[in-house]
Amino acid sequence: MGTSSLVLSESYFPEWKAWVDGVPAVVHRADIAFRGVLVPDGDHLVRMEFSPMILLTSLAVTILTAIGLAGMMLAFPGRHAAGSALQGVVFRGRQDGVVRP
Repeated sequence: MGTSSLVLSESYFPEWKAWVDGVPAVVHRADIAFRGVLVPDGDHLVRMEFSPMILLTSLAVTILTAIGLAGMMLAFPGRHAAGSALQGVVFRGRQDGVVRP
């Protein structure tokens, strides 16, 4: 029995994972830019999944930032009122489009 290379014309990235009939398989770089998997002769089910680490990193940074902002709002109540720096200042537009306080 031989082995064939299944080449997909989608970009290769190291974060691609593959399974052939439920068994993990190695994703290879094929034709410089594409991805490929070695598959034994016969009928097989090939599953590929893209799970880049940057998504998990971005999610973690977003959650930590939200927790930090919520903590700051609780630690310093009343200092986050919208427009508090502009209280009492009136802006008037002029004919020439220049806005002055």
